Amino acid sequence: MPKFGCALMMVWLAICHPGFAAGPLPPSYIVKTAPEGLPQNSVISMIQTRDGYLWLGTTKGLARFDGHHYEVFNEWNTPGLGGNLIVHLFEDSRGGIWVGAGNAVTYIKDGQVTTLEIPGGPGGQLKSTCEDVTGAVWLYLADSRLVRCREGKIENVWAVGQAFSNRRWVIATTSGQIWIGTDAEMHQVVSDLRATKFELLLKSEQSPRQDFLLASQREGFWQFGDGRIRKIPTEGPSRAIDFSTNYPWGSAPIMTAIEDHEGNLVVGTQNNRVFRFNAQGEAHQIGGLSQDTALSLWEDREDNLWIGTDGGGLNRAKRNPFRVAPAARAWVVQSACADT
Repeated sequence: MPKFGCALMMVWLAICHPGFAAGPLPPSYIVKTAPEGLPQNSVISMIQTRDGYLWLGTTKGLARFDGHHYEVFNEWNTPGLGGNLIVHLFEDSRGGIWVGAGNAVTYIKDGQVTTLEIPGGPGGQLKSTCEDVTGAVWLYLADSRLVRCREGKIENVWAVGQAFSNRRWVIATTSGQIWIGTDAEMHQVVSDLRATKFELLLKSEQSPRQDFLLASQREGFWQFGDGRIRKIPTEGPSRAIDFSTNYPWGSAPIMTAIEDHEGNLVVGTQNNRVFRFNAQGEAHQIGGLSQDTALSLWEDREDNLWIGTDGGGLNRAKRNPFRVAPAARAWVVQSACADT
């Protein structure tokens, strides 16, 4: 009976108040700040591992979050971590966690924590990671070193791309392609990834100034640059499709971006909050955050959007199941009911 009453009330509103039933409104969100307990309130990096935990990288250590409590790991209680500044996190298909800790790279598997001894020594933060179709994990460091690893062991190291670049990405597409990007360069790996004696072969592509590269869950990848967002298909940049010709966040720097479970983009910016796109390229801003810079993003298995802010801790944004009707003349509420 309560559900039936709610249904009648919604139908009455839709009929008697056209503004309520008019075209789709931008979705609204219920935003909450996660419990206290982080080692520090700037959440630089974030992943959800297959066991359901959220792993959060801060400037004062790594935190594992179960939704209520944090377990904190740092260089004092976790030998081998390599540092307390956790700039990057990645889980591979075998359950290994790759951690960018300061200028070191740490591999965590089955409770064992190991710092990789990368040829050339320390000197570059881990900027980007991906896994290829053979299970090899690729690491791209800030000093241009590209490292190919397998099960926590280093196989190859190369210097790739311009020596000085603010941004670096290495991404793997669903078709098996590997792409490498810097501020002003883009290269496709055209090597035989399954070769016994692997040799790195690159095909260079013309590129605009790049702000972000993101692999798509469906096909190809997203390229952000020169104020535009383009979808690059498997055929390459020459077949790129414009998705959005103007950044809705203006000149604010892009700090992070992900795809949600529907394949839509979610973008975190510096000082201009978070923007979520729909399939048509229309964007809406998510407000109500504890701080306006989003350093990291993750959508969990229950479709909650987790937002790591710069000093405001961790926020959870959940779609509000209710719509708010546009302002109209005063309404008289005739009845109300509770759901189950």
